Amino acid sequence: MNPGIVKTVEWLRSHQFSTCDSGDGKTHDFECDQPYPYVYMEVAAEDLAYEADRLVRLLRRDFPGRPEGFTQDGEYAGWVVEANYSPQDGYAFVTLVNFTVEGAK
Repeated sequence: MNPGIVKTVEWLRSHQFSTCDSGDGKTHDFECDQPYPYVYMEVAAEDLAYEADRLVRLLRRDFPGRPEGFTQDGEYAGWVVEANYSPQDGYAFVTLVNFTVEGAK
C-alpha cells in the first residue's frame, strides 16, 4: 500500500468499507497507479447508491470544509465520490478520488 494513503484506508475500513485497491497519487510502484489519490471499495450492487451516499455523509461530517467536486474545466476542485456498476460481471464499486486523511486540515 502506498504510504500516503494508509490512514485513508484505515479510516474507510473503520466505517466498514471493504477497500480493494488504492494509491496515494505520488508513489508510482505499479502501472495502474493513478496521478491522484484514490481508493476503490467493493460493495453489493443493490447497496451501491446507499454506500456512495453514506461515504459522502461521512466525509462531510468528519472533514467539514474540505473542498469537493470539480472545477468548471473538469479538474478536481477537491474530493469526489464515484459509484460504478458493471452489469456484465455484477461488480459494484464506490471510489473515493482526490482525498487523503493525511491531507486533512
